[in-house]
Amino acid sequence: MAAKESFRERQTQELEVIKSIFGCDVEDLRPHSNETQWKPTDIRILLTPLRDSSNGLPQAYVCTKLHVTCPSKYPKLAPKIVLEESKGMSDQLLESLLNQLQAQSQELRGEVMIYELAQTVQAFLLKHNKPPKGSFYDEMLQAKQKREQELLDIKKQKETLERQTLIDEVERRKEIFKTEAKRRGEPRRSMSESNNRHPSSSESSENSSPYYRGHTYPNKCIDHRNTETLYFHKMGRQIQRGCCLDTQNKFGSNLSFYIIWLP
Repeated sequence: MAAKESFRERQTQELEVIKSIFGCDVEDLRPHSNETQWKPTDIRILLTPLRDSSNGLPQAYVCTKLHVTCPSKYPKLAPKIVLEESKGMSDQLLESLLNQLQAQSQELRGEVMIYELAQTVQAFLLKHNKPPKGSFYDEMLQAKQKREQELLDIKKQKETLERQTLIDEVERRKEIFKTEAKRRGEPRRSMSESNNRHPSSSESSENSSPYYRGHTYPNKCIDHRNTETLYFHKMGRQIQRGCCLDTQNKFGSNLSFYIIWLP
């Protein structure tokens, strides 16, 4: 009777410790019992990857529930171990983990071991805490990356379109300026060309004859009352036509100077 109480006490104390560590993740699967109707420990613990100071709070891609059913003579006898509602791990990994737990339970017989078994499960989950290929997480991540790439492409296309629009506008204004400049320059060139082709009478007379006429001045000479000044621009000379060379010269005679222009 004393041995039975010993097993019961150890299981009761261990269960209290497990509940204090894992809290609401522990399910007590035993039917409601009282002191007169005690039943061995039968619990299920929801476990996720092990957390420590080095990895902080890793995102859990894997999890499982450790179902431990203890015989009445536990911990002298090893408990029954089952992995339930596992996620993120293949059947091969689950089988490997279960074999490891069963071997550990045989090694720890005689000592309470539920916490040690839970630690082993959490370490295994941490080692294999990777998002499986084709998982929902991967699909969400790929969709997010695709949206970001699409937004980036749209932004680049918009910048390219704005740049091309600006270039087209600059070219259009250049053409307008060229057209306006050409339009303003044509009358001037035509006038200049017209002037070059049809010089003025004075310029024509000046260029075509060796002299050009100036003003007509009254002459004091009675015989030659009017004179006309002729300018020989090439020679830098001027002569008054119809004017006496010297009314009272040293010869005492009036000499008139006449010019006959032969066309």
